[in-house]
Amino acid sequence: MSEIRFERSPEQKLTALVLRTADRVTLRKCAESLSEDLGAEPCERFDGMDQIFWDFRVFGTPVTLHWKQAGEVFVVAQDPSSQSDAAVRRTAEHLSRRFGASAEGA
Repeated sequence: MSEIRFERSPEQKLTALVLRTADRVTLRKCAESLSEDLGAEPCERFDGMDQIFWDFRVFGTPVTLHWKQAGEVFVVAQDPSSQSDAAVRRTAEHLSRRFGASAEGA
C-alpha cells in the first residue's frame, strides 16, 4: 500500500501525491469517483502528450487532478489558502480510500 505524500510548492500551494502507478484509465476512474462520490464539478481539462490537468470544484473549492505519464496522480491546490488545503486533503483522503493508499505527510 502506498502513502499519500503532501508537499508545498514554492508558492505554498499544497500538493498531494496520491498514486504512483496510474494510467489514463485510472485517472478517469479517479475523476468519476470525485464527481459521483463527492459531487465535484469538472471545470476544465487539458490533455498533453505526457500530462493531463483536470480542474474540479470540490467542496466549493477549485483543485486540480494532475496525471503524469510516469504514472503519478496528484491533487493540487490552486491557491495557498486554508480552504484549498482542506479540499486537497479531503480529496486525497477520498481517493486513498477508493484506490488503496494511506495518508501521511506534512
